[in-house]
Amino acid sequence: MCPLPWTSLGTRSESLRSENINCRAADSLQIITDRCEDTPECRIEVKTSLFSVDPCPTTHKYLDVSYKCRPHQFTKVETCEDKHMNVYCDEENQVVAIYNAHFGRLLPGSMECPSYSMHELECQTDDALAQMMQRCHGRRHCAVKAGSKIFGDPCPEDTHKYLIVLYSCGKSLVMMMMMMTVMVMAMMLMTVTLMMRMTMTKIMTMVVVKMAMMKMMEITNDTDDDNNDDGNVRSLDTDDESEDSEDGFCW
Repeated sequence: MCPLPWTSLGTRSESLRSENINCRAADSLQIITDRCEDTPECRIEVKTSLFSVDPCPTTHKYLDVSYKCRPHQFTKVETCEDKHMNVYCDEENQVVAIYNAHFGRLLPGSMECPSYSMHELECQTDDALAQMMQRCHGRRHCAVKAGSKIFGDPCPEDTHKYLIVLYSCGKSLVMMMMMMTVMVMAMMLMTVTLMMRMTMTKIMTMVVVKMAMMKMMEITNDTDDDNNDDGNVRSLDTDDESEDSEDGFCW
């Protein structure tokens, strides 16, 4: 994706050996957050001067950002330490989509879970989001205990901690696939029905045409028979007249 540059001082293998490939700017997350969070989009020119310190001056660097979009509507739930949090969606065809999670204490504190100490402090675990994703994401309902056994203890002793979760409810991928399958099957059924109707119409048309042709053939045959009968009758009449002439009297 970001290939190492060729140098005029040596080969590419020598460049690989001389570069430090395990380095990163300590303030990169904060800088990207300040520039992009809570905005519909952001554009960043990736250059060394963007960050306060160049972590590896002789190395060809790149910027790698992972992000997700905040839903238009989401639910925020907060549960004090050692109590159970219920995360759920009301509609049957919807499932939970976890957006963010924090366990510990955040400034300026919490009204629902006040601190027992005189001074507020900020402390939180790093894997609260991962834990909630593992237990609740993609489900219709889940219950999680807001305790150090699951999330760890990131705060000083006797700190009253709490769990905050932001989530939204969306249609399940399985339900969407089932709906799409039903729609496809319905379309196939309509197509088959239409083809059957067209086939039946074609068959009926052929039957009607065939019956009409047979009827026309019968009428033609009847006409030919009548013509033959008329010819025979005329021949008989002529013969009769001839016989009458032979048997006639002269005056």
